[in-house]
Amino acid sequence: MQKITFTSLPTELHFQILSYLDVDPPSYSRFTNRPTPHMLESESERPLKNASEVNKKWRSVALPLLFRHTIWRLQPYRLIQLSDCTNPRDIRLIKFLIDHNICDRIDSMVLLVEPPLDDDDEVDIQPPPEALLANCEILWDTLFSVIDPLRFTIISRPARFGLLLAIPLDFREYWSYGSHEHILSFSRDSRFVTPPPQLPASDSVLSIRSKLFTIRPWTATLLNEGCNLGVYRTYDHHRKHPPSILSALLSGPHTAGLHTFLADRPLLAPSVQDFSYIAEFPIADHFLKLVQHLPLLRRLYVQLVPKPHILKDDYEMRNIDPRDLWMERNASYAALMTSLFTWTPSTNWRSLRVFESGDTADKQAWDMAAHFVLHAQTKKWAIEREGVFVWEEPDGKKAQK
Repeated sequence: MQKITFTSLPTELHFQILSYLDVDPPSYSRFTNRPTPHMLESESERPLKNASEVNKKWRSVALPLLFRHTIWRLQPYRLIQLSDCTNPRDIRLIKFLIDHNICDRIDSMVLLVEPPLDDDDEVDIQPPPEALLANCEILWDTLFSVIDPLRFTIISRPARFGLLLAIPLDFREYWSYGSHEHILSFSRDSRFVTPPPQLPASDSVLSIRSKLFTIRPWTATLLNEGCNLGVYRTYDHHRKHPPSILSALLSGPHTAGLHTFLADRPLLAPSVQDFSYIAEFPIADHFLKLVQHLPLLRRLYVQLVPKPHILKDDYEMRNIDPRDLWMERNASYAALMTSLFTWTPSTNWRSLRVFESGDTADKQAWDMAAHFVLHAQTKKWAIEREGVFVWEEPDGKKAQK
């Protein structure tokens, strides 16, 4: 009788065994942290990667698991080169996935646009020409013709978002905020969702509108605008406008530089029912864009305060008056709570069923929010747990998340 070895086991059993070494990527738990170019690096051992290096058979079995969560690292100059790419094989990563027949195994992909070698690179803050904005749309058609992820994420500096999303950004006060990464993440729970009907070209308000927002029926979107501390080192910080895509997401792109786009047509797709906004001490006037132009959502997540260690870092807090930070935070939460509990029937706040704050470590912010719950008159909310408000239905049942 032939001796059975681990190598002689059927491929299906190998796959099942190796799948126990597969874990969610670190990015899932870090998307609410400050974005950095290194945030995707794993701090622990990689047993699945190590197992794939044992022999060729294990490698072939492990590949679909290794690339279930894929990172596509791209240099800024390559982004421009690929903007009108029509052949998936011209993208080295995609060619590898096609050659190994694992495109359909991808559950999530992160496009990480590497920062420029020189932080003062003027190219990084130049608005791209309108033709290039249009060309970049071809890239999304090409990419999503071969992959069908449940989550797609972009980590990049703001200047690159303008190109990737085909929208103009305001860089007039870019210098006061500093150059930091932002995160935009789209996700859905299932692939078995009927996609929304495509609008005819004549119905499109914008001559350029990124297909990425509707190329899949996304149900959740996360925007993390990262660090805003730099602007507080200027005397008129409250007047400074950040380089942000928030306005375009919620109310439509506006005039910026030489590019004129019609407003009042949000880029965020109607299929999105869950929106998360994270930023470290955003200026209240900027945060008000979310309050005033909230989409029709079922769930809203907000986080405005960084991790405690950042506020204790002398270098991070240099030339900053902490009172300015808390004043803007208080103004932002006050506006948010007022809209949450005193909305009028004509506003989109009426559809919200779950609100979650990521600032529960900030006791003052949580106490302020809890106070509104206790004194709300027009809408019944319950504190499900620390940081989470759930709207109570008329029959006394809490809304399902």
